Amino acid sequence: MDINSILEKHTAWLNEDSDGEHANLRGADLRGADLRGADLRSADLKRADLRDADLRGANLKRADLWGADLLGADLLGADLRDADLKRADLESANLRSANLWGADLWGADLRDANLKSANLRGANLLGADLMGANLKGADLMDCNGNMIHIKSVFCEHYPVTYTADVMQIGCERHNIAEWWEFDNNRILEMNGKTALKWWRTWKPILQQIIETAPAEATDA
Repeated sequence: MDINSILEKHTAWLNEDSDGEHANLRGADLRGADLRGADLRSADLKRADLRDADLRGANLKRADLWGADLLGADLLGADLRDADLKRADLESANLRSANLWGADLWGADLRDANLKSANLRGANLLGADLMGANLKGADLMDCNGNMIHIKSVFCEHYPVTYTADVMQIGCERHNIAEWWEFDNNRILEMNGKTALKWWRTWKPILQQIIETAPAEATDA
């Protein structure tokens, strides 16, 4: 069945008030489909073929995309909060500014993916392949890294996540070298005396952790 036939088959739910919410598209062939802005909340897209699909601005909140093929898909600004993307193929996908808050990306293929300015807060990236991925400006707060390119550790009050270049402590994200140069006043500006007390204790520990177990560059 070609793309147009599949979209025609599902015209009913695409045009209903709920749009594609809870739609069953498990295993559907949607290669190259134009789904810009589509409401696919909680949709079942398990193992769906979405290669090169246009999903810019689509609402995929809580969608089941387990094992879906999203090779080269355009997900610019898409809402993927709490989506199940375990073992999904997102190689070369455009996830720029996508909201992946709480998304499960366990074992996902994110090679050469564009994650620039993506929201990865609370996302699970264990086992994900991030080789060649662009992580510039990505929000890594409280995310569970793949422990190769993104490493994470919880240090008392604050979750700490770091890559080869940057470290995020709570909502503060800066180059690692900049962190080591911050004086007391700069730390106080972040979160007052609590932050400063924490930093005095944890700075040497974090320096040792990163020196001992640095994250690998994605080579993006």
